[in-house]
Amino acid sequence: KQSIALDLERLPAQDLLRGLLARADVFLESSVPGTLTRCGLDYGAVATNNALIYASLTDFGQEGPWRDYRMNDAAHLALGGQMASSGYSDPAAPPIGGQGHQAWHMGCAFVLHGITVALFDRMTSGEGQYIDVAIHDACAIGTEAAVPQWMFYGETMYRQTGMHANPRRQP
Repeated sequence: KQSIALDLERLPAQDLLRGLLARADVFLESSVPGTLTRCGLDYGAVATNNALIYASLTDFGQEGPWRDYRMNDAAHLALGGQMASSGYSDPAAPPIGGQGHQAWHMGCAFVLHGITVALFDRMTSGEGQYIDVAIHDACAIGTEAAVPQWMFYGETMYRQTGMHANPRRQP
């Protein structure tokens, strides 16, 4: 693994990155959506290396109505549903939020899986690909049953002391 920090607002850094991407296996970026497009460094512009696996990890992905929103870890866990399902049965008690950038860790796990699958695919196809991972999507998927319970049954999951959330409050 090799890494480099560049100021991509400067032309020499952009040229250096283009040269590196021309022979890179994997490129993982987490800049603000649109930044690399403005610099001419988005996947479409640098995909001259057909084997390049280019992955983006951002709060809400590169496209869509929320792409420009910025979130912190606690907000991701709240919006994604983890906080609603974590804590004590007493509804007056506050939910328990994660510490240590848990939402980013979930997003990182998803982007790692995407890169791994793309590497396996490249072994047979010879082609790279673009991967766009949203931290919010990883959080929403990682709520276990809370999101599907709401979507399919319209039921809210309640926090349960010492056990998984449940659509019925336990004493």
